[in-house]
Amino acid sequence: MSKDKEFKMQNPDENASETVAENSKVENFIKKNKVPVIAGAVIVVVAIIAAVFWFGNSQGKENEASLLLSRSMLIFDSGDYQKALDGDKTLKVRGESVYGLKYIADKFSGTESGKLAAMYAGKCLIELNKAKEAEEYFEIAAGSEAFAVKQGSFSGMAVVAEHEKEFGKAAELYEQAAGYAIEKEVKAKLLLYSAINYNEAKNSEKAISNFKQVVGLSQFSEFGDIAKYNLTKLGIEID
Repeated sequence: MSKDKEFKMQNPDENASETVAENSKVENFIKKNKVPVIAGAVIVVVAIIAAVFWFGNSQGKENEASLLLSRSMLIFDSGDYQKALDGDKTLKVRGESVYGLKYIADKFSGTESGKLAAMYAGKCLIELNKAKEAEEYFEIAAGSEAFAVKQGSFSGMAVVAEHEKEFGKAAELYEQAAGYAIEKEVKAKLLLYSAINYNEAKNSEKAISNFKQVVGLSQFSEFGDIAKYNLTKLGIEID
């Protein structure tokens, strides 16, 4: 057997291996980044809490909610998501028990701090594999005036939709979340998730459009690489 023939016989297997590796890369990316995208603007969020609490607000409920939320975030930051949801009566701050995110979100849903608490309550429920329960809290949070909270809320609702295998709905929600993203890399990531879900929903036109936007926003990043790979699979040539 000639070397040329031997090469031609081996090459399909090599291509298959490369495809498997690329698919694995995409899957690993999704698993690694899915939940963090919900509350990626933590620094901005904490700044909102501080601003409301320290500079005051004419509405007493807002002040109360922001104080309770700043305390509950101590538990959230520790990674104990169930306790962050429920609160901890044994943990005292200035002699007062720490209330949970659910309590704050339910009682103060009309305030900005209450909506912020709702977003974090939703994230906790996602982390605890209770996606459907998270939806109502993300819906509360979506009414916030803060773009960072809106971004996290729509991302959270998208994760819930994916869990329910409603890929078209998830794609639209990620697209909405991307509209509130300030940073270019965050916008690219959200549009990538949107494109992946459009592809799952067999809407190749929208998938291609969003993959192209990702390349335009972040061509040389991990997001751009995954977008270019998917465009190639969809038959689109990349310059």
